[in-house]
Amino acid sequence: GLDIELKVAPWARAIHYLDSGLADLVFPAMRTPQRQAVYSFSRQAVIRSTLRMYVRADSAETWTGLAAWAGREVAVIQGWAYGPEWEKHTDIVKH
Repeated sequence: GLDIELKVAPWARAIHYLDSGLADLVFPAMRTPQRQAVYSFSRQAVIRSTLRMYVRADSAETWTGLAAWAGREVAVIQGWAYGPEWEKHTDIVKH
């Protein structure tokens, strides 16, 4: 019996909507210590996501784990939370 209005927005705008009261919730959002200090999270996960890394089609790279990317540059989405495994790798240069 509830009506919802679903809007798709860039992450920074969605957080702005949430912080300013223009939205009641944002999903999906990964639980992080920084976010838990400010926001409430559902008890159960709404969605599960996995980390994906893409390389050029002509690359000879094969996946051997995050440790292999130490000292290398990786493009990331600003403000996105990739999870604790990714966050602990401070030796990866994240742009």
